[in-house]
Amino acid sequence: MPRVVFLAIGSRGDVVPMVALAKELSARGHDTLVLAHPEYTHIARNHGIPCVSLEAGLVEHAGDQRRAQALVSNPFTAAIALQGWQWRIAETLAPILIEHIRRADVLITGVVGVAAALALSEGRDCTPVHVTFSATLPTAGPMAMMSPLTNKPSRLVKFWTRHGVWTGSLSLGRPLGRAVRRRLRLPWRSPWAVARRALDMPAMVAASPILLPPQADWPINTVVTGAWELSEVSGSADESLAQWLREHPDSVYLGFGSMLSRDPAKDLQLIDDAARTAGVTVVHRLDDSAPPLESTPRVRVVRDVHHHWLFPRCGAVVHHGGAGTTNAALAAGVPSAIIAHGFDQPLHGRRLYELGVGPEPLNRRRLTVDTLAELLGELVRGPDRDVYVARAAAVGRAMSQEDGTVAAADWLEAQGLLA
Repeated sequence: MPRVVFLAIGSRGDVVPMVALAKELSARGHDTLVLAHPEYTHIARNHGIPCVSLEAGLVEHAGDQRRAQALVSNPFTAAIALQGWQWRIAETLAPILIEHIRRADVLITGVVGVAAALALSEGRDCTPVHVTFSATLPTAGPMAMMSPLTNKPSRLVKFWTRHGVWTGSLSLGRPLGRAVRRRLRLPWRSPWAVARRALDMPAMVAASPILLPPQADWPINTVVTGAWELSEVSGSADESLAQWLREHPDSVYLGFGSMLSRDPAKDLQLIDDAARTAGVTVVHRLDDSAPPLESTPRVRVVRDVHHHWLFPRCGAVVHHGGAGTTNAALAAGVPSAIIAHGFDQPLHGRRLYELGVGPEPLNRRRLTVDTLAELLGELVRGPDRDVYVARAAAVGRAMSQEDGTVAAADWLEAQGLLA
């Protein structure tokens, strides 16, 4: 029986889904292993899943990520900056992958690990499987990330998503792929060759089909499974926060997830001013590397709170539009809106608006006290509030019937990958 190795390069939002699927496969008797940054190894271990540290931590490279995300509205400059971070950690990660991935293992990886996974499939004969949490696969539309806003299929969109979005996204993992190839003494592969080969990999879209409906021109070996969620997360039940939410039942959650703020204190001041202007209360989640900040009379500052516990207790949710957060907000059945920073987030914001669960997305560069106050007010007491509430509740009920981890495990077994 092959071992299933999960390469969870990235933030908490990248690690938790991998652990969720690992837990489902482990319950079915499969041997699993998670490779994650040191800050997040406890997530796997708390659920009884073996986990090896990738040694290079995210927090210690927070400065690199903040600089990259300051450029995130421009995908080219942001990709260059993020790749710089990858160059700095690739030589640390490569020997760990080579040490812990054996012949015949199944390697499930996000976009950053695809190039390395393909190299390992040559050098170790393992089976790489790509998981994406958004619409990164090439398509003529309309589910096309970072493409013109059109609902009509277009050859131009297909060309852009194939040679721009797809190849560009995979190139983020070029440093790690190159480091693995050098250590295994494998021939060099161009970014275009990697992108072509990656289209033949089995691919799972770990998102709700309500958010990202399957596209007819996606590769044939692709499945939309639904989001991968952990049913139990330690630290979810915070009684003092629960009491505060009972006292402020219409509070709005506002957090930017893995989009690290360049100045968390300045952001908190902006949120506090906007909450006071809109006459609402806010639960604001700090990013993992932000310094300690105190709550204000209108803004409750939190850190490690599970979305599936928190979101249903809020009157509305405002977030950055990351894939995991977007699925969690929809599943909560409350109105939600997105302040998009870049990458896949504008697409997710457009989808929420199309689904009728909230207003049009706001661009991060347009975030001011006035624009944020307007967004908060519209969600809590605007003229379309009742429409948002009814539609969000309907979407939440539909998503409650999904179980992405079960669907993903079933698909892997049906494909014969775990035989």
